[in-house]
Amino acid sequence: MLQAWDGRQAGASHREIAEVLYGHRIVAEDWSAGFLRTRVQRLLRGADRLVHGGYLDILQGGSGLSGRRSAGQEPEWANSSATGLSGQEKGF
Repeated sequence: MLQAWDGRQAGASHREIAEVLYGHRIVAEDWSAGFLRTRVQRLLRGADRLVHGGYLDILQGGSGLSGRRSAGQEPEWANSSATGLSGQEKGF
């Protein structure tokens, strides 16, 4: 994600970023379908959120990609009942 952001800051086009991330052959074959273009755009939006403060949310236990959550509010994936695993079993 941040590699895509670095590329954009260096002036690379979305296609050039995709070529670095996914390889020239894959981009040449799939670029016109739009999937990779959309993926690069999504990566850049996520990177913008991280660079412009989302990293602080990560440091405070959030995902860094969505809106801020209130203290004590756990994301669904962290709920042990959703996975059947406790926090220790997940490696947290």
